[in-house]
Amino acid sequence: MTHYVAMAEDYPVMHSNYYPYKKDYDATPYFKTLKLITNSEVKSAIFNLRFYTADKDGKPGDFLYDENIIYEVKKASTQILLICLTIILSSLKVVFL
Repeated sequence: MTHYVAMAEDYPVMHSNYYPYKKDYDATPYFKTLKLITNSEVKSAIFNLRFYTADKDGKPGDFLYDENIIYEVKKASTQILLICLTIILSSLKVVFL
């Protein structure tokens, strides 16, 4: 897995992960769910989930799904530091290439 992160203190953050395609994925070519662990320090953080192909160097290339997938993450409480978020993607038919 390869990570790419662009960060700035008061600006949006872009984070990407590269997962190489495995032959086992042929049986289930679509993304079904995505699980994220979040830690928001603001009352309500909104993020836009995007799926890209990878270029020859494993960096983000073209869109796999070209519509915005918007989610809101609530601030974690002092008792709960991390929030596990499950996003259902099966209806979008995003193909894992």
